[in-house]
Amino acid sequence: ATEARVKLTKHLKGSKLQVPIQTGGSIYISSKEDRIYALCNFTVVIYDSNEGIILRTINPENEEIVCFVVDNSEKELITYSRNQLFRIWDLEEFKCVKHFKTPYSIALDMDIQHNLIAAGTSDRIVCIFDYKKGYATHLLRGQKGLITKVMFHPAPEKYQVVATSVDNTIRIWDLLMNACIATLGHSSPCSAFTFTQDGSTLLSAHRDKYLIAWNLQTRTKTTAFEIDEEIEAMHYVFKKKTPFLCTFGDKGIARILNVNTKEWVYVAEQPAQPFLRLIYSKASNHICGITAEQNLILYSISFNKENLPQLAYLKDFTCFHDEVLDLAYSKTTKSLIMATNSSLLKVIDTKTMETKICPGHQDIIMTMHLQGDYLITGAKDNDIKLWKITENGITCVATYKGHSKHVTSLFIAPKKMGFFASCSKDMSIKVWKIAHSESEGMETITEAMRTIVGHSKEINVVRVSPNDKLIASGSQDRSIKIWNSSALNEVGEYKGHKRGIWDLAFSPIEKLLASASGDGTIKLWNMTDGTCINTLCGHMQSVLKICWIDNGLQIASSGADGLVKLWNLKKSECISTYSEHEEGKIWALAYCEEERVIFTGGSDSTLIKWNDVTSEVEKAEFQEKKTKLEEEQQLFNMTHEGEGKDAAIMAFKLGKNKEFIGIIQKLINEIEIKKDAKDPIEYVLEEQKECNALFSKEFNREKRNK
Repeated sequence: ATEARVKLTKHLKGSKLQVPIQTGGSIYISSKEDRIYALCNFTVVIYDSNEGIILRTINPENEEIVCFVVDNSEKELITYSRNQLFRIWDLEEFKCVKHFKTPYSIALDMDIQHNLIAAGTSDRIVCIFDYKKGYATHLLRGQKGLITKVMFHPAPEKYQVVATSVDNTIRIWDLLMNACIATLGHSSPCSAFTFTQDGSTLLSAHRDKYLIAWNLQTRTKTTAFEIDEEIEAMHYVFKKKTPFLCTFGDKGIARILNVNTKEWVYVAEQPAQPFLRLIYSKASNHICGITAEQNLILYSISFNKENLPQLAYLKDFTCFHDEVLDLAYSKTTKSLIMATNSSLLKVIDTKTMETKICPGHQDIIMTMHLQGDYLITGAKDNDIKLWKITENGITCVATYKGHSKHVTSLFIAPKKMGFFASCSKDMSIKVWKIAHSESEGMETITEAMRTIVGHSKEINVVRVSPNDKLIASGSQDRSIKIWNSSALNEVGEYKGHKRGIWDLAFSPIEKLLASASGDGTIKLWNMTDGTCINTLCGHMQSVLKICWIDNGLQIASSGADGLVKLWNLKKSECISTYSEHEEGKIWALAYCEEERVIFTGGSDSTLIKWNDVTSEVEKAEFQEKKTKLEEEQQLFNMTHEGEGKDAAIMAFKLGKNKEFIGIIQKLINEIEIKKDAKDPIEYVLEEQKECNALFSKEFNREKRNK
């Protein structure tokens, strides 16, 4: 009766919500801000920021691209590979139109102007290449340290290049004179520099937190003053003869400085993440800050009534998540909340794919659980944080301290939401009261309601039963223990797995507990007598996550083998397997019962949304069966009406080998083949190549999903 009311999920279709597009290195944003060119694992990725899809990848065979530049017209892209090969790519036809080899090993930074590319080499030479002609025009020697940045002077007619290195100098090279015309020195290396609008002044930031203005005509220092952070990127803004400097530093704060008065005229309300570089779009007057977490934060520049510049936050986009360790889906905000290899909580809008960053923890967030509008997170800093979710965003309302090692699992009591359970590598289980205080500010709670050392090895998972009365824990000691939530007294212990327990899930409708283990199996336990009633085998490596779906009638699982599986418990079998994750472990799995969708994430830095397409697939299968029956009837009619050639083609298409041979034999026996007539066998087999391709495709699909 229950199955009749609930439509069982039999088929899923995965769509990639986010894929890694930048793992570090070169990045370029088009003038229209509709495309992002980025370096990801030695491959250039061209990403459509409006549609959220990868348009193209540039990855020459047996080459590892280490840096690239895009020309000013945005029609060509020039890549440099580890094998010292330059390639010029036409961005309209996406093909390599020219390539040339250089004997110089280029560092990770290049700049482009006209037909020239400036680059620093590993042997401390500033090289200038004419990429149209395919050779080096200048070899500028004199840098005494590793070159960190090169940039052409903004005035093209000057033909000058500025280079910084770890020898604490900034050198200006004149290409017409083929010589260094100025050496600007300081007591520490330059971390960032920019030019004023007229190109007469160079502003440099240094590792000792000094900001210096240099007059390029006299090549002297005009002003120098100390600031309170290391600036990693900056951009010059000019308004009515007043120079302003927009800076992004290691504290993750976007600020604007009045260069004349040396006063900060604008400071962003909230710190973000430490910035690495900055991209300015002249066409839109937008600034994009690129952070150490591979996030792109876009700001617009405007001026208030006092003619003071300010930055307006526009959006935040994540280029690379690293490993996705845990997921939760919020129905309130229609967003995915993620724990990655970071101390920052990431909230992703599933429609716009914009990312909001929520700081709070001091170390990597390992686990989370969402119940209603409350979210709890646990991290390697040994702390637990309670977050309140509203339509306006997510706010941290309490911090729980008590574990001596990092927190591994959390679970909010689902019925009354009055408490939550936590476990840790310190082998303890704790029960905490949820702080429902309406007062402003964040509470700090240091004493748990109940604590017990539950296992002999670290505990990987803790879960609370649907009626809030029981707590289940699973450990690396291969045991599952059941506790009453009121006093944390042990009421049961289940043994049977051959390796540690990674996940547990209480059935929402029956007294069953599902467990996932490093031995590659899922076990179902009868909680009345503690016996194992079923073992599901199919994963080739550890089963990392499980959840009940379809009102507790089926189970979805993910594993270290990179597979997502659906299990039918009535038949005790895997009904479908999916391998859309390219490689690695699938650590995170979240399910939304109301929307019938599953979200997964793992070590491949990819987020996948799985939609239930059972109805669509069944309709297609029904239509396919209907078409096949109609074709079989058509074959029968053709055979009896003497349409031999067409009947043979139809029999071959339907895979009716016996009928096909019989029809061919009949044609050979009954038809006198004229010399100028087409052989009926050749006529029939014209379709053979297409049919074989169809059969091969179907066979491979079925074999992959077994």
